[in-house]
Amino acid sequence: MRKNKLLISTLLPVAAFVSVVGAGYSAWYFQGTSEASGTANITVTPVVAGGGIAVSSSDHGLTLDQNSNDLNPSGTGITWKDITLTYTADDAAVTGGSAVGTGTISWTVTTPANFEIYVNITKSGTWTIADLYADETFPLNKATLGLSYKAEPTNYTQWKAMKEALDGKTITVEFAVTYNYN
Repeated sequence: MRKNKLLISTLLPVAAFVSVVGAGYSAWYFQGTSEASGTANITVTPVVAGGGIAVSSSDHGLTLDQNSNDLNPSGTGITWKDITLTYTADDAAVTGGSAVGTGTISWTVTTPANFEIYVNITKSGTWTIADLYADETFPLNKATLGLSYKAEPTNYTQWKAMKEALDGKTITVEFAVTYNYN
C-alpha cells in the first residue's frame, strides 16, 4: 500500500501538471487569429438618375444699339434674347419615391475678345432646383447677366471700332446640373 501511495503521490502531481499545461496550450491554440482575404466587386446604384436640362430654343442673341437720346430717340440700348433653361424631373428612377436632395444648375458665359471693353456682364452663376421631382424653368435674362454698357460709343469712330471688334462674334453659354442627395 505504501508503494501505491508513493506511486499516486508521484504520478498525481505529474498528471496535474500535464493537464494544466495541456489546457493552457489548448486555450492558446484556439484563441489564435486566423485570417483570409478575397475580393468582391461593389456596385452602388443611384437613388435617382436625376432629371435633364434643355435650352428653350436656338434663337438667341445680343444686339448692341445706341441708348435713346436726342439724336436717336428710338434707340433700345442692349437687347438680349432670353435663354430659358428647363429642368425636367426624372422620377421614373426613384427607388421607393423617398430620395431627398437638391439640385444646382450652374451657367458659364464665354465672351469674345474685347467684349468686356464695351459691355459689363456677369460670366457665371447658379440656380437652385427647389424640388427634384418637379419641372422648373430658369430664365437667363438681361438682369441675370447684368448687361450694361461699360463704354457706349458716342461717335462714329467709336461705333466703328466696336463693330469691328464684336459684330458677328459668338457668346457661348454652358449649363451643368449637379444633384446632391441627403
